[in-house]
Amino acid sequence: NFPDQEKKNAKEPPRCFFSRPTVLYCGFRNRHTVRRPSIPQNMATKELGLGVLSVYSTFSTWADFFEAVKCYCDATYQPFVKRSSKKQGDTLAYQTFLCTHRGVFTPKGRGLRETKSSKEGCLAKIHATLSKDDKSKIVVTILNDKHNHEIGPELYNKYVKQRSFTKAEQEILHNLIRLNIPSQAIRQEMCSVTGKEVTMQDIHNVKRKLRESGGYDVKAEATKDSNLLVVELSKIKNQVSDPIDHHVSNTRVDEALTALSEEMKELYPNTECQETVGAPDPLQFYRNFVSQNRPLLINGAFNHWPALEKWNENYLRNKLGDAPVTVSVTPNGYADAVYEGRFVMPEERVMPMSQFLDILFTPVHARKEHGVFYIQKQNSNLTDEFSALMEDVDSHIPWGSTAFGVKPEAVNFWMGDERAITSMHRDHYENLYCVVSGEKTFILHPPTDLPYIPYGTYPSAVYKETCDGEFALIEEEEGTEVPWVAVDPLRPDLDSHPQYARCQPLTVTVRAGQMLYLPSLWFHHVRQSQACIAVNYWYDMEFDIKWAYYKFLEKMFPPQRAISFHKAEQPNDDQEVLTT
Repeated sequence: NFPDQEKKNAKEPPRCFFSRPTVLYCGFRNRHTVRRPSIPQNMATKELGLGVLSVYSTFSTWADFFEAVKCYCDATYQPFVKRSSKKQGDTLAYQTFLCTHRGVFTPKGRGLRETKSSKEGCLAKIHATLSKDDKSKIVVTILNDKHNHEIGPELYNKYVKQRSFTKAEQEILHNLIRLNIPSQAIRQEMCSVTGKEVTMQDIHNVKRKLRESGGYDVKAEATKDSNLLVVELSKIKNQVSDPIDHHVSNTRVDEALTALSEEMKELYPNTECQETVGAPDPLQFYRNFVSQNRPLLINGAFNHWPALEKWNENYLRNKLGDAPVTVSVTPNGYADAVYEGRFVMPEERVMPMSQFLDILFTPVHARKEHGVFYIQKQNSNLTDEFSALMEDVDSHIPWGSTAFGVKPEAVNFWMGDERAITSMHRDHYENLYCVVSGEKTFILHPPTDLPYIPYGTYPSAVYKETCDGEFALIEEEEGTEVPWVAVDPLRPDLDSHPQYARCQPLTVTVRAGQMLYLPSLWFHHVRQSQACIAVNYWYDMEFDIKWAYYKFLEKMFPPQRAISFHKAEQPNDDQEVLTT
């Protein structure tokens, strides 16, 4: 920045506690879908403290400018690409970078179909030109980082430019393809080895180019030695390894992770959850619990709710009557959980509320309906399907909204069978969970336990009741795989997952009239009493330093493919070797 600009910045008043920018992104958590984070769209360089690029920054060479732009894009997750430029002789006169979503450009593919961005027209722009006074200097004259679409680390890693392979990676990928390994397996390997968000389309594109160039003959390559796979994977790991690997051993990494977990346990003892009485002060709540990512059990925080007295079977019948509600039905009580090597979602049925209550308050042995019924649709159903009940509760938690700086994104209504269980998972939300009647038992793990919580990726499926009352598993046609926790804390298989023994779960029982503050990114498993009723408020989390730490751990311990290939995909021994 110029001295005048620095002087101007110095005069700006300090940002007060509750004036931080709001993090915005669209959609609700629905079943297994994990929503992608976003960051503030108008990101000034001074806020990030980058110091690498700003208006009036000067560079001595175009190479230095291009490197600064790359650093800026990587640090702020903004998808800028080269567009227009002009040369004076052999020297560039100016260079413009535009957002990937600026206008519609001619695709470089085969032209089989029109390629068009759904987020076109973004005005984000970086422009640099030769200085008028000194032609040896390059000056940044425009830096507009106001995007008309969501940006963030997850999305940035998915752009084509970030997914492109180096020559070494391309060579190894070609060899893996020639081994006739299933595309999904190749994608998993390339993701884990390169650290890039490789898609199935990337693999299919490379396969197509190989076939068109004559470099991939299925019949000729089918007899290749399957042991070549081990050699090729070893080669790519050596070629793309970071220099840090040369001085950080596996032993040191394991010791560091163990120390991290132990220090977390010392800072936040896992013996019991801290309790308080009455609505906490917003500032104290933020300082002592939100910023420290520490759970809290709160007594008497919503004693003024009429729901505590009103919400029973008769009241719900009279209030909702035949209003249609969405109910999740499973054969075993586990919705959104791993079963028989698949991530299985519940069958969703729409039925009158009175019918749901008839089922729920009938003893299990006397019911005509099969399965476990649970109202658990997490799309702010309290403000939608159950809006008639909103007068009995608060639309938001006032002191919570003050502490988080936003109103809740979703308010959910929960009611169901005592056999309904929520499997272990974690959310990108600050969660205020209120039990109105009955009780819920939470098994919690802090985010630092991630290295010891086994994760797998599973093909998705959904339960469907057949005509004879049994439940069948219907696999989704898209063939998508879902990362999910591979252990049940009630019955952990320590033979398959011995690392889970290093975790010390925190168990918290939340009774009627109590509220649990469940911090973002904490793993949780939930059980409940019969006909338990609860309301929870989901607030957007801050994507701050704790998010960066968590993503670091997540990159070190990515989900592993936890299933073998389908039998139809195993025509030879190559796949069996890969599975092993």
